[in-house]
Amino acid sequence: MRYCINPWCRKRENEDSAEFCTNCDSPLLINERFRVIKPLYDLQRHHETDIYEVLDLTGSWISPPNSIKILKVLKAYDPTGIFISLLQTEANALRTFNHPAIPRCDLDDFFSVYLEREQEDLHCLAIEKIEGITLDEFIQRHGRITQTLAISWLRQLAEILHYVHTHNFIHRDIKPSNIIVRPNQSLALIDFGGARQTTSTYYAKIGGRSLDLVTRVHTIGYTAPEQLNGKAIPQSDFFSLGKTLINALTGKEFRELPSDPETGELLWQQEAKHCDPPLLRFIEDLASQGMARRPKTSQEILNFLNDALPRQLKRYELFRSKKIRLGALFSGALILLAGFHFGRLQIADNMLNIGVRQLTSNQLTEAQTSLKRSIALNPTAEAYTSLGLLCKITQQYQCALESYNKAIQLNPNIYAAYYNLGSYHEELGDYQQAISAYQKAIEVSQGKAPEPLNNLARLLILQGKDSEAKALIEKALKTTSDDFALAILHKNMGWILFNQQKYSESEVALNQSISLEPNLASSHCLLAQVQEAQKQPAKTEWRQCLTIQSGDSASSEVIQWRSNLINRALSSI
Repeated sequence: MRYCINPWCRKRENEDSAEFCTNCDSPLLINERFRVIKPLYDLQRHHETDIYEVLDLTGSWISPPNSIKILKVLKAYDPTGIFISLLQTEANALRTFNHPAIPRCDLDDFFSVYLEREQEDLHCLAIEKIEGITLDEFIQRHGRITQTLAISWLRQLAEILHYVHTHNFIHRDIKPSNIIVRPNQSLALIDFGGARQTTSTYYAKIGGRSLDLVTRVHTIGYTAPEQLNGKAIPQSDFFSLGKTLINALTGKEFRELPSDPETGELLWQQEAKHCDPPLLRFIEDLASQGMARRPKTSQEILNFLNDALPRQLKRYELFRSKKIRLGALFSGALILLAGFHFGRLQIADNMLNIGVRQLTSNQLTEAQTSLKRSIALNPTAEAYTSLGLLCKITQQYQCALESYNKAIQLNPNIYAAYYNLGSYHEELGDYQQAISAYQKAIEVSQGKAPEPLNNLARLLILQGKDSEAKALIEKALKTTSDDFALAILHKNMGWILFNQQKYSESEVALNQSISLEPNLASSHCLLAQVQEAQKQPAKTEWRQCLTIQSGDSASSEVIQWRSNLINRALSSI
């Protein structure tokens, strides 16, 4: 049987002898190279891609003729190019990697096929097929895994992640269905469609406002909280890794496990009593809602697995002996006293995480209660920074100012507090104080965070200091690869070029901003003015300027540009 890859074809099965689909006349030899062996998923499923097992008749630089490969065919309506971009990102990532546990991809393996009848291009990606079953399927067949296997697999996955992260990528979609268990029980990591380059990534602080507000890749239960908020970092992969191990060690879906009603953390360890506490505690840290508990790097995970964990497991074996347990009775009171102190810190950390989640969910009253409880138990700079942001949102300005100052007293090097303090002063119209706070945020972050660079540049533009602003924007552009951050920075660059009457260059920068983030009112307002300056029609961009409601809609410049347009319209009546 030969299959047609045209997603609009109503009869996709053809006889083995057919060269063209008998229903839609599409070629059954894909790109003059691939012949479909079988679809790997139901072709009627609601998903942006169809996935096939194919025979690569000609082969490539990395694979001989008649190799078996996986072919992904993008079938989704994609006017913004998001899905094409994700497929291109996966191709770029796999071309970069050369690791035995990651599928390979050649230069010619990302291509498009033109469908004559539909007059549409199908974008396709062919990748190496790694033999085996998914970890998801393995758990369904065999149930929960042993401690020995868990440690071995955790080490293998950490080594793969170490390779990925040191090549400046994060995976962003680690879960059992994206892990292959080979016949020899070694693991491979697949599906890099959500991978993202992280060169000069800004590591967002709790309570700070990141420009990385949009993430398009998530899986319920496996995606880290900060990634859901658009702040994916390498530690987000560790959260997903921890959740994957929880699924493997319990053999249960997350919906089958109880969770803490206050923190939302899974209560899973009762289902993994066959494992020793040192391993369970480490996996609990990996899967923690709060980033502070997770390892900082993949090397830290490997160091723990290769050094600390074996020692801790050996000590635990000794602890379980009768002699040690009898001795422990005499030190129980001391342990309880120490445990009370650390328990209090843990509760404070949990309340902080709850408060941050409530704040991002706009549960402002509940968030304020949670953050104040966290501060009462353990006053930290992070908790005060989050409370300051909440107070600013609710226009409790004295509370906001006091909270930011408290945060800075506790930790003079906390970037988020200075950044939010600048935003506080800017909102009150005190631009000089805002500039000072942004400058301090730039100093503390060593110029590696795009937000204060961008905000300071914007204030300098408003003061007519375009040259200083341009230098800041050029520096910020080197610190981030995030689309949303780049959109704002290109918008501000376009603004400067407009002020300098470099209209052609300004138009390029603003169009680049809009291509990265279409829903930014200021970019459309500026582009409309650039088009008018060049005697071009600007009606469409002015309409976008007036109607889009985005984070910058309330900025002083957008309000002024909209007001100018309305006044012009009224004066012409």
